[in-house]
Amino acid sequence: MNKKETKKSDYYEYSDDQLRELLEQIRGLDEDWF
Repeated sequence: MNKKETKKSDYYEYSDDQLRELLEQIRGLDEDWF
């Protein structure tokens, strides 16, 4: 159970980081487009 929890947390952290990078890229595109 503990192992699964740790994995879940790690997955969430990784997802958050990826989302942040994606948002930054989109923001840059928006600035370029507008």
